[in-house]
Amino acid sequence: MTIGTTPHGAVHARVHVASVRQVLGLVLATATFATPGIGLAAPFLPNPAYLSASTQTDGIRYAPNPDEAPVDSKSTTIEGADLVSQPVLTQRSDTVLSNGAQAHAQIEASMGVLKGKLSTHYEKAFSSDDGFVDAIFSTSFEDFIEVTAPGLAEGTPITYTFSLTIDGTSGVTPLPAAPGALSVGFAASMGPAWLSPVPRVRTIDWQMSHGDGVFSQTFEAVVGELVRVRGTLFAGSQAGFRNGTSDAWADYMSTARFNLTPNVAGANTVSVSGHDYAVSAVPEPTTAVLFVMGMLYAIAAWRGRLPHLDS
Repeated sequence: MTIGTTPHGAVHARVHVASVRQVLGLVLATATFATPGIGLAAPFLPNPAYLSASTQTDGIRYAPNPDEAPVDSKSTTIEGADLVSQPVLTQRSDTVLSNGAQAHAQIEASMGVLKGKLSTHYEKAFSSDDGFVDAIFSTSFEDFIEVTAPGLAEGTPITYTFSLTIDGTSGVTPLPAAPGALSVGFAASMGPAWLSPVPRVRTIDWQMSHGDGVFSQTFEAVVGELVRVRGTLFAGSQAGFRNGTSDAWADYMSTARFNLTPNVAGANTVSVSGHDYAVSAVPEPTTAVLFVMGMLYAIAAWRGRLPHLDS
């Protein structure tokens, strides 16, 4: 069982707040190419299936005495058999500056379904200050599927279409009123579980500019092989004050779903973790409503209409 949570909440005299794009670049590179420590959960797996989540919020306020820069950073991974007892991974980070500026990052992840939300807010009422708040999250899954189909011999070709469905909402302060920034992306891949020529790995790279919708790719598999599926959703937002004429804010909420459709009836779509990727994993109505309500309440709270909620 591997469950690790590492909070960091120390306040330092001054920290430089890295740009959202720089941090996201590192997150994407790590999430796309890094693999958890090798540890065989079963003889045929190169590593256990896993879910991971990373959230970080921070902020800096350039005040006379002293500067402040609180950070709330967490990282959690569950893998192998532990996915049975904890099939959904939730995590959040929050940062509040002494002048009321706030940042929030939250993740709800399960195999094939990644959900996240961000909110950063720096009000114009704080015009005596100069500062920023940032929120970043990254969540990913990795799973394995044995390619089988009734009546087909080992080595028979099968084509899988893997699809990414994106459904999100976002908002950011229009420039040049005040500085707000938002960056979001998703990377998905399907390929052989073991070493293989790179051209056999098929990928989908989605950026915020592509908009919501369904994005698909095909993978040519053969009966008897083990394939690996991966997905990573990452996002970052930033809001600050530099002689702005209005509040600075950047909000985002999204759900990314990964599904498989084989071209052979009865071909396997159930992974070693037990998730069926042929099923469109739509959240239960109660879960969906609570997720949306939580987002709306958080935004309202950070804009001064409601007290801040710790849900």
